[in-house]
Parts: sequence; C-alpha cells; structure tokens
Amino acid sequence: MELPVYFQLSLFLYSVLFGFCCGILYNIFCVIRIFFGKSKVFVCVQDVIYFVLCTVGMFLFIYVFNSGEVRVYIILTAVLAALVYHLTAGRFVTGVLKRAVEWIKGFIKSRKEGRAIKKRGL
Repeated sequence: MELPVYFQLSLFLYSVLFGFCCGILYNIFCVIRIFFGKSKVFVCVQDVIYFVLCTVGMFLFIYVFNSGEVRVYIILTAVLAALVYHLTAGRFVTGVLKRAVEWIKGFIKSRKEGRAIKKRGL
C-alpha cells in the first residue's frame, strides 16, 4: 500500500525522535554503571535490558504509528538517530553526568566521614 509523502515524513521524524530517546535511555544506563560499578555481569544484564526495552519500544512504535507494517527506513532511521545522539550530544551528557555522579559520591563520602568523626567525639 502506498503511503502519502507527508505520512512517510512524519514517520521518519518520529523514528528520529524514537532513536534519540533510545540514546537518552542508554545514557541513563551509563549513569547507573558509573554509580554502581562496572562488573561484567552487571554490564551484560544492563545491555540485555536495554536491547529488550528498545526492541519492544520499536515494535510498539511500528504497531501504533504504522499499523504494524514494518518499513526498513523506520528501523534504520531510529538506529542511526541513536548512533548520532551517542556520538554527539550523548558524549557531552555522559561527561556532565559523570562529573555530577562523582560530585555526589564525594559529597556522600564526606558526610559519612563527618558523622564518623562526630561519633568518635573528635
């Protein structure tokens, strides 16, 4: 079935937005890794969760916006948008979030040390 051009353009733009959302989700997982450590098992579990969420999201996206009709350009656009986000804004956001997490860790550590000193009566 032939789709009107405006509908294909809107699908294209929505899939770009979906790809950016997948990139943001990946940044959230990166922050969790920074905060809780990078053991291989933990990273593997996070990766599986990320890919399952993105796959289910893509399935629902195609089901809702295109009546379940799979079009290759929708999937490719979302993947490329996530990649572009990751290589551009994602790196900046990850750097900022790393600094924020390190600051929070340092703040929590200093608060714990302060309490330990007060308990000892120093």
